[in-house]
Amino acid sequence: MFDDLTDRIYEAAFVPDLWAGALEAASELSSSADGAIFLFSDGSPVRGRLSDESPGHGNSLETVRSLFDEFIAGDSWKFSDAIQRMCSLQPASFV
Repeated sequence: MFDDLTDRIYEAAFVPDLWAGALEAASELSSSADGAIFLFSDGSPVRGRLSDESPGHGNSLETVRSLFDEFIAGDSWKFSDAIQRMCSLQPASFV
């Protein structure tokens, strides 16, 4: 199952329309409410993608979507220890 998810992530890197399915597969595998990906780079705004569905988790997608949108629009991510650790990894890569 993990190998399938890895393949889906790499495919989505080349075919952006596949991200929703890859993120839903990740959330299903981890029993998470939703899947999301964030992209950070110097000199560019934060970008991200949230899964389109939340199988088995009711209305959680709507709750998460408002938090996701707020996170993307704001700069609170700059104060996240976890994000700062990821950004400090060299070379920068898929984490």
